[in-house]
Amino acid sequence: MRSAEGSTFEAKVARYNIARIRLFQVLMPLALGTGALARHNPTLLTGVLAFGAQAVCLGVFLSALRRFGWQVLRFERGGISVGATGVRIERIRVSRWTLAGRAARIYERDQSFKIVAGEGVEQELEALLERQFGAPTRLFPRGSFRARMIALGVATSGLVLAPLAIVNDVMWLFTVGLLAFLLGVPTFLALSQRVA
Repeated sequence: MRSAEGSTFEAKVARYNIARIRLFQVLMPLALGTGALARHNPTLLTGVLAFGAQAVCLGVFLSALRRFGWQVLRFERGGISVGATGVRIERIRVSRWTLAGRAARIYERDQSFKIVAGEGVEQELEALLERQFGAPTRLFPRGSFRARMIALGVATSGLVLAPLAIVNDVMWLFTVGLLAFLLGVPTFLALSQRVA
């Protein structure tokens, strides 16, 4: 909610480390692949490799996100201060910002912020952000509904085929299922993204 002065606003805030998110995207297929290898060839070495890869992947993912919860945002000259966290979003570092529903995303070169407004006050948040950073970048879905559903169907079929192949000990079917899942999920996510 906005204060009477109009210079503060209460919202949920999260910060994302972009380099760690990209590293997670690279490590995820490796973690899935080592897990599949450990199931197919269960030895101590493959088990340790699978556990290690999955632990590293999870650690990178968790370290990429920092949630601050509900904070009072102070809209000041040159940026936004996030409550008592010591975090400040500097206007000169912001390359663009977007708004979808109640959630605004502010992008810097090495990190991004997600600010979620309470029910019914999203227009106030948009006005404050527009005054601070200029007009938002308008977003449109990257892929059509049909393309997203095809990608989701491929990923789901892979998710069904891989366990069936393991149970029936059919290696080629497991490989097909794993590839379908590994290709379908990123394709679905890419097509679901909103782009400028």
